[in-house]
Amino acid sequence: MDTLIVIPILVSVLPGLVALIVISRPNRSYWLMALIGGAGWLIALIAREPILLLLGSLDLYPRICLAAFMAGVFEEITRYLILKRFVSKNTDLYGALSIGLGWGLTEALLLYAIQVPLAATIYGYNWTDFLPGAIERNSAILFHLGMTILIMLGIIGFISVKVAVPLAIGLHTLLDIIAGITAIEIGNVWIVEGIIALIALVVVLPIIYYFLKEILKRKWK
Repeated sequence: MDTLIVIPILVSVLPGLVALIVISRPNRSYWLMALIGGAGWLIALIAREPILLLLGSLDLYPRICLAAFMAGVFEEITRYLILKRFVSKNTDLYGALSIGLGWGLTEALLLYAIQVPLAATIYGYNWTDFLPGAIERNSAILFHLGMTILIMLGIIGFISVKVAVPLAIGLHTLLDIIAGITAIEIGNVWIVEGIIALIALVVVLPIIYYFLKEILKRKWK
């Protein structure tokens, strides 16, 4: 196996890991928050697995759409319950960010990083073949961070929870549907991952901007 296979693995997790280290370094409890976020992602995955098995008999596009909807519902409701339980009382921004990064990094590790050496060994892929997927993992981590902030906005009262959670579910569902359909219709992985990255940025940056604006507004009142 090509030793350069470590490059896409590092690309997939290193930016998120560096961000987590910067955020969590001052307080060991933030590392626990990251682990809780990772556990939340795993719980949401396992909880929806029986439903996904039932979808196996459907045609391709209905299956993609319903699987995307299930991901949105299970992940965002689980995210809301975790944030409400662990960080709502002290509105701890860093704790929330640690949960979001832990969520995305766990997904990247289990669905991508540990699979890459196995796929390279079995199918003989070159390390460059895995780079689009590595970039997609960074887009996914950014998106999970954005959805964490969005739901946190609802929990601490910047917007209504009745808006934040359904909006997170809808955005998550939409991104997964677009990712699935473009992967089939376009085929070129670089174009597909570019589209996903662009959508993640368009969705997440306004959420971050609004959050920072409200924080600064309240801080200087």
